[in-house]
Amino acid sequence: MIIVFMVFGVAAFLLLERWVYQKFWEKDLQVTLRFENPAIYEREQGILEEVVENHKRLPLPVLKIKFQCSKYLRFDRGINSTVTDFYYRNDVFTAMPMKRITRRLTFTGAKRGYYGIRGIDLLSTDLFYLKNLRAERQGETYLYVLPRPFSGGDFDMVLQKISGETLARRALLEDPFENRGIRPYQPYDAMRTINWKATARTGMLQVNQKNYTALKGVRIFLNLDDHAILRQEELLEYAIRMAAMLAQQMLGLGIRVSLFANAPDTITGNYLEIPAGAGAGQLDTIRKGLARIDLEKPAYDYSEFMLPKMLDNPGETCTAVISPNHYKDFQESLVRYQKQDPDFFWLCPVYRSMDSDRQEVLDPLKKCYQPVVCERE
Repeated sequence: MIIVFMVFGVAAFLLLERWVYQKFWEKDLQVTLRFENPAIYEREQGILEEVVENHKRLPLPVLKIKFQCSKYLRFDRGINSTVTDFYYRNDVFTAMPMKRITRRLTFTGAKRGYYGIRGIDLLSTDLFYLKNLRAERQGETYLYVLPRPFSGGDFDMVLQKISGETLARRALLEDPFENRGIRPYQPYDAMRTINWKATARTGMLQVNQKNYTALKGVRIFLNLDDHAILRQEELLEYAIRMAAMLAQQMLGLGIRVSLFANAPDTITGNYLEIPAGAGAGQLDTIRKGLARIDLEKPAYDYSEFMLPKMLDNPGETCTAVISPNHYKDFQESLVRYQKQDPDFFWLCPVYRSMDSDRQEVLDPLKKCYQPVVCERE
């Protein structure tokens, strides 16, 4: 009889233990994945933190955390991970009562992009491993892998040309909202420039002298359309890096920069458009915008989406077009623009080994064409 009571007692305890775990194992259990730095450069190392907090008195002898992220975030390979189309991670913890566990996973951002971890699978069990418990946690953490700055002899020379052109033109425009002094009226002065208070005070017609202002800025147009049979994605990446470095150079000189690219933004799905701005905040916006460019999707037609932007107030900005492609339709759109702004720049990343026919440039554009030699990686 005692044995029977013991059997019933053990069975009741196990049923109660299973019920308690099934009902309360998730309570006050916090699992967080977060990138220590939300933005890193290509080939730079980053850290992903796994934080497990068990704020209850119920121990979890086994807690498995599963998640997936892009394979271009290269984690140190281990027995808990596999790589196919994605990187899959399966980490095992023992979550004791009222404890917090933090693990730091080191990875390398192998490719420019915008990456996220959108969900976590949790698996656990009761004390006697009789019941498998599973839950999903919805949480989003994102990482920008920014394009690394581009440098090279050809490109540095082009940057100097653009900087010199911009600085030379920045005093050619008058600012209608800023006066730099008053002078006597001349027959060629417009009536709207007369300063009536100064005229009344001196008894002679006086006019305002307008101050000069800088150009409205530098516009960067990035053409990422590729008509080649064998897609040159590496050259497209070089073009993106050049855009990042050009923006950094111009913003460093205190010049406003805007950027347009005819490739889809990962978040919006539209072509990338960053209005003119200045300062460190603008550089951060441009770098993150370039990181979000999705080269896996087809680019928009340059003539349809970019040319109208180029034709908008061309004389008040310095324009730089970055394109590794030489196809005829694109060059014809540049010829159309050249009629309004003959002093723009076309930066073209090329390989030393590229055939001459792929580098054919229309005669009107040869003055604007600036090839930049890149090395194959």
